[in-house]
Amino acid sequence: MLKVDTAEKRNRWRNGEWITAPLSLAFLQVVCPSTQKTYFLRVDPEVDTAKAALASTLPGYVRDWESDLVAET
Repeated sequence: MLKVDTAEKRNRWRNGEWITAPLSLAFLQVVCPSTQKTYFLRVDPEVDTAKAALASTLPGYVRDWESDLVAET
């Protein structure tokens, strides 16, 4: 998973107070099993693992993430 802080600043409510923080973006690298092409999915920047990032792309959708996730680095 790749996380990037942009130059743009945003005000966010965190721990009971407003803070100014950079706008964060996160991407998950995925490979299509049929074409072997590599793609990047934009995911929730607050997650820490590839499994959580993959789950954040389809909230409310139940899958067997263990079989769908080939490798987490």
